Amino acid sequence: MSNTFDPEQYALETRERLRTVSDAELIGKIERERHIRAYVSARGIYLAALRDELRARNITTNAFDEIGAIFLDEVGN
Repeated sequence: MSNTFDPEQYALETRERLRTVSDAELIGKIERERHIRAYVSARGIYLAALRDELRARNITTNAFDEIGAIFLDEVGN
């Protein structure tokens, strides 16, 4: 077993893991991410997978306006 980080494998595993959580758990993950300031490539992959899962479920960031949450993808566009 290699200790080398494989971004493609990590992305696949992360997407699959996010597909199995409830909407409430997904929203909880977004809220938790808002408070993390560190950024590494694995986190970027995780955030992209999280964004993609939100879109797949038709959960928009508008749903978070009442609690003040934003998603990083909205900032750049």
